[in-house]
Amino acid sequence: MTPHQIFMLYWPAQTLLTAVRLGIFDQLAHGPQTQEQVAHSLGLNGDATGRLLAALTGMGLTTQEGPQFSNAPGTTLTLVRNSPTYVGAIADQHAEQLWPLWERLPTAVREGRPVLREAFGGDRNPFDVLTSTPDQALKLIAGMHAGAIGMGELLATAHNFSLHRQVMDVGGGSGVVTATLLALYPHLRATLFDLPQVCQILPTFTRSYLGANRINAHPGNFFDPDTFPRGCDVAVLCRVLHDWNDEKALQILRNTQMALPPGGVILVEENLLDSKAPGARLFSALSNLTMLVLTDGGRERTAAEYEELLRQAGLRVLGTVRVAEPVAVIKGVKL
Repeated sequence: MTPHQIFMLYWPAQTLLTAVRLGIFDQLAHGPQTQEQVAHSLGLNGDATGRLLAALTGMGLTTQEGPQFSNAPGTTLTLVRNSPTYVGAIADQHAEQLWPLWERLPTAVREGRPVLREAFGGDRNPFDVLTSTPDQALKLIAGMHAGAIGMGELLATAHNFSLHRQVMDVGGGSGVVTATLLALYPHLRATLFDLPQVCQILPTFTRSYLGANRINAHPGNFFDPDTFPRGCDVAVLCRVLHDWNDEKALQILRNTQMALPPGGVILVEENLLDSKAPGARLFSALSNLTMLVLTDGGRERTAAEYEELLRQAGLRVLGTVRVAEPVAVIKGVKL
């Protein structure tokens, strides 16, 4: 792509974000409609709706036959709200929580620090800021939920859970990762360990999971070892450590392993900077910039860097399984 083309990448991104937030795809889920019908149903301007639908059609997200528009097949699966594989919740997270940070990227690069204060005020950590109200918390966890769809399947390809009884999902958010494990392993139970405000909204997500009755919410803080649940023999940390600097990531790992019995396993699922595929490396590099603007020292890492963190936490490293670039599972066991 040329620099000029890259400069304009926000055009299709904002087009998609707008369509999701206005409910365009949900409306077209009822069947083919003209731009006037869509506009009338959603309370939009007719001409402007036609322009938006034309752009969505050019992007392959909708189709047009005569004057009528329909959702493309893939759109129905991922961008209609009642679909189990709906990812549109990422729209609110990007528009309201991430874009205000990304537009301050020059400040972050110039000064080497997050820009949360400029975007939202205060000096709290990002998860206190972005879960400060029930509505904010729901938008954050819904976006993270959408981004984590499929991560459970990848985790299951990297580790055999048949010998475990109780999994601890550390910072598990919506529980979508361990819900997949429970569906694959009917004997397995899960404890989702997250902030109290996250645990409060957990039923919003778990009510649709197979095996939801085997998920137990345990509120706490992974920087406080006294709040960790006990009785688990395997811990999962999916996209948790990249939010923190090395010192805090090490603290999380040490606290987690303290809550496990000898022989307990820790599985860290993250995007690696040293992926083999160029596209995967680009994704992780851009995600690394998100960590810059959002967190105080959070970063994406290489496999070797994650393995070293596990060693420093007192774990025996079992290796790194690259399941789908850039995603990998770094495995350790408590001695």
